[in-house]
Amino acid sequence: MNRARSVPPRVGPGARDSCENSGLAPARNFELSRPYDQAFYDEQLEGSLASARAITARIAGRWRPGSVVDVGCGRGAWLAAWGEQGVDTLVGFDGPWNQASGMVDARIRFGAADLEHPLTVDRRYDLAMSIEVVEHLSPAAGIAVVDSLSRLADAVLFSAAFSGQGGVNHIHERYHSHWGGLFRERGFRVFDAVRPALWADQRVMPWHRANVFLYARDGHPLAAAGWPEIAELAFMDCVHPWLYERSRAGAIGFGDHVRQLAPSLLRALKRRFA
Repeated sequence: MNRARSVPPRVGPGARDSCENSGLAPARNFELSRPYDQAFYDEQLEGSLASARAITARIAGRWRPGSVVDVGCGRGAWLAAWGEQGVDTLVGFDGPWNQASGMVDARIRFGAADLEHPLTVDRRYDLAMSIEVVEHLSPAAGIAVVDSLSRLADAVLFSAAFSGQGGVNHIHERYHSHWGGLFRERGFRVFDAVRPALWADQRVMPWHRANVFLYARDGHPLAAAGWPEIAELAFMDCVHPWLYERSRAGAIGFGDHVRQLAPSLLRALKRRFA
């Protein structure tokens, strides 16, 4: 739900410096298309951070990574939550309209990237993640993100909007089993580490409760951490009541998400202007 489609503008010196510090080749020049400004990120920041805190705490309760990379990091809410769990290395990539100064945690090393193309990164991480990003990208780019995540780490936390979920500039929604199949083809096992515990947890945004899955290769600590493993990928496609009820009521669009995020937005505005 919460990421920009990557059609980046020219990369300025600051963005290029951040890329180089993070091990990513600087993005090439592209025409500017900026459907996601800072107001877009501000609207969802509090909700994303609440979701991230609940989910990272659950993962860290069984294993804590030393390094995390987030592909499509937005303002860095999920990386900030990992930082609260004691993770030392926090790296995020997103479109060049985003910038290091916009990260919510100064420890995050930000790199500008065109997510319509595979990432070129010169290191690996304990955990890679991408949360509600690929629905904003072309189908080919979605596969490229899976490839990038598979090269970055042997454990991946991943979510993408379910078919019919709707949202701002969602152009590529798929069943969860589609993504599960792609990761399985790349040697990952599929774990239901989030849904059984947080399915009804009101702290967590409904799309995060429904869409987040853990993928790990044999030999990684998370593959032996006791999470429920999903053998039949079709089981990934269970529809959350939040989505079911909204689909019954009609099309789900931007207004639905604004109403869902309104309480978080109002609290953020009160803090900013108090």
